Amino acid sequence: MKKMFIIFFTLTLLNGVAFSLNSKPRSTSIPPRCHGICPFDDLNIEEIKSVEKLVTNSVLFGPSIEFSIIRNQEPSKADWFSGKAAQQRRAYTAVFEHSTNILTEVVTDLQSRTILQINPLDNGISPALLKTEASFGEKIVRNDPRWQAAIHQRGIPLDHAVVDIWPPGVQLASEMGPGKRIARGVTHYHPPESKFRQYGAVEGILAIVDFVKEEVIDFWDDETINVTSPIQELPDYISKPLFKPMTIEQPEGSSIQVNGQEISWYKWRMRYNVDPIHGLQLHHITY
Repeated sequence: MKKMFIIFFTLTLLNGVAFSLNSKPRSTSIPPRCHGICPFDDLNIEEIKSVEKLVTNSVLFGPSIEFSIIRNQEPSKADWFSGKAAQQRRAYTAVFEHSTNILTEVVTDLQSRTILQINPLDNGISPALLKTEASFGEKIVRNDPRWQAAIHQRGIPLDHAVVDIWPPGVQLASEMGPGKRIARGVTHYHPPESKFRQYGAVEGILAIVDFVKEEVIDFWDDETINVTSPIQELPDYISKPLFKPMTIEQPEGSSIQVNGQEISWYKWRMRYNVDPIHGLQLHHITY
């Protein structure tokens, strides 16, 4: 599905720009092409694991780190067109250290397995909510006696309530500033027989969690005794396929060639990658 989406998006884009390319004088300079190793391609699983191991074992960080982003580090245009980066393979990593509450940018060389650049972002910049913080935040809220009392007041067994941790959104002045990492804990009713974690929202309570202090720093309870209507099962007409099966036959094979992350069709040739921030990117487009 991923390749089909990329091919469809690419052909749609090319169909829109083909006329403008044909109607303008072509540049006489030919950009270099990737041969073998390509610094623009996405990192594979082995490269990602290599980056994690290199940074984790580095003496520059403590044991409480977590990776927010690991992606390829593209070379500068000057290095690419001069040929300096023809075989370059580097990775960009955003490393968050829980003990210091600091996010650090790290650039590594995947071939020499060395750290090339370190840039601590000590101006209060924080990553998005991390995977481990969701479970850790729920544990903090569940251990808070105010939350336990609010759940008992509503007649809900503690093991029938779950806490979803969300980014803070709009923050109060007291919640902002260096040395703080805030999240919201929203409670849902979750009976054991339900397969839906967010079966029904428990209204009137909200926990404010500080991951640096590892505690609930504020708790709101307006004593509303209410649980929103539970989620209903999807009706059959929605859960069933809406379209009949479709078969595509190409006895002579496809006109589109996909070689790794290079796509060629007719006189077109290009490469693609999927960036975790910018999404689908096309580059080295030639006609």
